[in-house]
Amino acid sequence: MAARGRGGFVIMSSLAGMQGTPAIATYAATKAFGAVLAEGLWAELRGSGVDVLACVAGGVATPGLGAAMSRAAPGTVDPDQVAAAALHALGRRPRTVPGGLMRVSAAMMSRLLPRRAAIALIGRASRELSPPAEPGPAGSPAEPR
Repeated sequence: MAARGRGGFVIMSSLAGMQGTPAIATYAATKAFGAVLAEGLWAELRGSGVDVLACVAGGVATPGLGAAMSRAAPGTVDPDQVAAAALHALGRRPRTVPGGLMRVSAAMMSRLLPRRAAIALIGRASRELSPPAEPGPAGSPAEPR
């Protein structure tokens, strides 16, 4: 893309990646990596004609989220809204958060709340996303001591 002087791509991230997220820590870590990667590439490729965007979505009304949650989370957005927000922001800035309530949540989690409170809040919001850990075989690290 850089060699031909045009192009663009969107790396999907998540609000879960803005802080440690209990129950889905690996997912959150990959989303944090994606957001940082997109922002770095955005800066590296500025002026080359290649646009890069981190789309930091919150709850998106997908079949997977619907199956994992007993009820829709407040501020859940439609996939079409996410796609439209990403395409609108591509070429304008390095990061976008689709949905008004999700933008407020992102600002609150990253700027207003102490880190410990943000982790606890997202932990409560995400506890339905992962089944409780089952104890491992006797003597394994998964078993409570």
